Amino acid sequence: MAGPYGRLRALVPSLHSSRGLTIGNLAPPGALAALLRQGLTADTPAAAPIDLLLLRACVEPDADADASLCLRCRASHPIERELLSLQSRWGASHHLDPLDMASRVLDDDGRPLPWAPPSTEDLPRHVPFSLRVLREWRPEVAHLDRWCRVRVQSDPALRQLLLSHGLLLLGPWALLASASRIRVERAWHAYGQGALTAAAATDLHAAYLPLYREAKDAHRRQWKRSRGWVPTRDFLESLRPGLPPADTLHQLQAIAAALRRFWLEGPPLEVPRDSAPPLAHEESPDDELAALAALIDPALRRACQRHHATLFSGADQDAALRRCLWSAFADGLNQRASAERCGCSQPMVSRRLQLQRHANAIATTAALELGRHPAFARRFSSVADRERLVAALVSHLLAPPPNESRPRLAGWLRPAPPAAEP
Repeated sequence: MAGPYGRLRALVPSLHSSRGLTIGNLAPPGALAALLRQGLTADTPAAAPIDLLLLRACVEPDADADASLCLRCRASHPIERELLSLQSRWGASHHLDPLDMASRVLDDDGRPLPWAPPSTEDLPRHVPFSLRVLREWRPEVAHLDRWCRVRVQSDPALRQLLLSHGLLLLGPWALLASASRIRVERAWHAYGQGALTAAAATDLHAAYLPLYREAKDAHRRQWKRSRGWVPTRDFLESLRPGLPPADTLHQLQAIAAALRRFWLEGPPLEVPRDSAPPLAHEESPDDELAALAALIDPALRRACQRHHATLFSGADQDAALRRCLWSAFADGLNQRASAERCGCSQPMVSRRLQLQRHANAIATTAALELGRHPAFARRFSSVADRERLVAALVSHLLAPPPNESRPRLAGWLRPAPPAAEP
């Protein structure tokens, strides 16, 4: 069997898999030729000097176009190992499918690709995860195995998949460091538990950030790694002078717990009945706004139809639970009633529905359609304007129409039952 520089780990067809795919080997023909040109063989084992030799061959003026293919083969092995590690640790508890994860980061089919992206491209080109990782690799920072492992954990597509299964790959201290003041405030209002007020929680978080960065820098200098840092007694006393360190630690953990729930579950499912639909312009004297309002609901309805299969399809046990929960939401049931109908715990309702995330996807689809209308194109021309439009559409979806109790999204996911005859 070829060594790691000539053997690419990737999704390959399989007659023995129910899904027709498995993680297997590819042997790109250009990789072996490049190895021979570099004075290597097909059986050359992975080694840091070989990695650097091939990296130089990729970036030199007379670059070997296939040397990057050898490195893509090499990188696919630590990428696969990290996937298997995630599956081993979290697969059973979070219903992770290794093929779903592999489709995000083992997406290389071995075709020849340039090391550097072209300055201009007429057509979008798929760039496999391994090549994107290698283009960013800094050997002075980390060896290739570690670089690949960290990049797998931080890949947005994989993280989004893991989030949809209720898994957030951040410890409490990094989670606090990555949150903004607004997110802390919203998370504490939604899920905070303890005596802290929202203002006190945001103040504690603001004080935590600079001390955390300083402490992490010292930890890296001492231990030559980022992982393993925890707040010390001195850190907690400097954060809240004069207060018991144990109380400060407990409050930081409570904020981190609220942030984690906010990341995984979004805002609470129930929407206040008296919330004003931000996009309802029926009473506005502005004719243009009235015309825009007339376009909004039809676009959102069409977007709901496009996403309907995503919400209600699937055949496995987890998909059956999601279908049941979405049906309960479409019927206007709250979390408690939804959990009782579907035979799950109440926290599982928000975790499986991912209401905020699906509403954002539907709103984004509608915003793309609305953006083609001249009136919307004039009013929402910049990226910031389009982000405001999506946020407003999400609020509109989750608010009930006048004189109704269900959010618009619930009413549009499935027709309301007919009224009883008198």
